[in-house]
Amino acid sequence: MDEDVRKKYHQAGHIARQALNHGLTHIKDGISYLKVVDEIETYIKKRAEIAFPVNISTNEIAAHYTPALDDPHVFHQGDVVKIDVGAHVDGYIGDTARTLEVETKYHHSLITASEKALQAGLDVIRDNVPVKHIGYTIEKSIKNDNFKPVDNLNGHQLEQYILHAGLSIPNVDGKNGGVLATGDAVAIEPFVTTGQGHVKNATHGNIYQLLPKKKIHSQRVRENYALIREHFGNLPFAGRWLAEYIPPKRIPLILAILQRRRLLTSYKTLVEISGHMVAQAEHTVIVTNKGCEITTQ
Repeated sequence: MDEDVRKKYHQAGHIARQALNHGLTHIKDGISYLKVVDEIETYIKKRAEIAFPVNISTNEIAAHYTPALDDPHVFHQGDVVKIDVGAHVDGYIGDTARTLEVETKYHHSLITASEKALQAGLDVIRDNVPVKHIGYTIEKSIKNDNFKPVDNLNGHQLEQYILHAGLSIPNVDGKNGGVLATGDAVAIEPFVTTGQGHVKNATHGNIYQLLPKKKIHSQRVRENYALIREHFGNLPFAGRWLAEYIPPKRIPLILAILQRRRLLTSYKTLVEISGHMVAQAEHTVIVTNKGCEITTQ
């Protein structure tokens, strides 16, 4: 990795973390999801580009929810809120997450376990480390705290303009192949639960991503596909973002048509199968000969 790329990863990571911390200060009982998302995304847009929609995943929802344009959700006292934020500089992404409990401390030990597991994983990262060893270390940390890791959610490698590239970084011991190498950029993100430790697809999460373009016969569909490609490229985007370019009443129909034509995919929320609480912690790092550099701090 050359020095210019390294600096961009660090710049993006720092902005993402500062935006996340800024957003967390606005989470209170009765505050809307949209308010917090707007605070975070506005912060990023003044300094870099948004890598993916801010994920607000509450209680048993582990990942992949962002508010819609007219979203009614507000935070409630006792909610366990996971905020996952991404920024990029010229396509080099910083991806980071924290968990906050709204105005109570009933789940403090769960949240702390996710942070300890993240640190345990970071401590073993180095050149040529097998990714399964990272998973083993994360799982051991979580189980030592008497919780369970979510076994089908992983960290991931990052590349320019690619959020999930190459290697997956497990949160459990297993047979996942591959080793990390100096210069790899990876996101480490343990998910910790009081439940069974597995997630399933649930409701629509309001997050979308373009699929590779095929032959499109309809001029209007071509235009809509091109508009999304121009503004969001291959990165995930929020349906509400289209309101800047398309009348809001047309957005659901356009998204539905693109999905039917298999030009667009949508993310489902990921929910812990037993309905129990989930906490998450995440940093992006660059692998070095002796360890790693945390970019999201």
